[in-house]
Amino acid sequence: MLYILYLRSMVKNSDQIIRSISEEVKAEFRDTKIRFKNFDFYKKKERFNFDLNKSLYTYYRADIYLLENKIVVVGKSKILGKTIRLLPFAICNSEKISTETAIKYLTRHIKTELIDCSLEIEFEDAKYSNNIRIVIPRIGDKVYEKLKLSGFEALPKPQAFPNNP
Repeated sequence: MLYILYLRSMVKNSDQIIRSISEEVKAEFRDTKIRFKNFDFYKKKERFNFDLNKSLYTYYRADIYLLENKIVVVGKSKILGKTIRLLPFAICNSEKISTETAIKYLTRHIKTELIDCSLEIEFEDAKYSNNIRIVIPRIGDKVYEKLKLSGFEALPKPQAFPNNP
């Protein structure tokens, strides 16, 4: 019962945040397939500092909202047979990271790479010691074009990430 109340609270908070940013949204991509690279729970800087509201980077579907200086990712997870929205996080322009937002979890944009139709966005989460990448397959080229049009100023020209050893 307590778990169900927790889930309802999380969905309600997520809905409130989405409503609060709805006027700023330049483009949105709903129910998009995504995956994360370089995410390692054990690379967390403070291992025993848990935040139950912060979702781990382990989901495979998300709604992506493009704002002027942010990319907002709202993860989706199937829990108890129902798809629910998790609390969003924002990938902020590295020049203009702002805490004046309803989104509690902010990360810093590092670089972007467009490979065929897949877009890889590398970002820094202050709670982890390594950078994390979000991969948007198939529609990455469309997302990249919308990012350019939405004024995401920290978006460099597509470049290659260094190879992992």
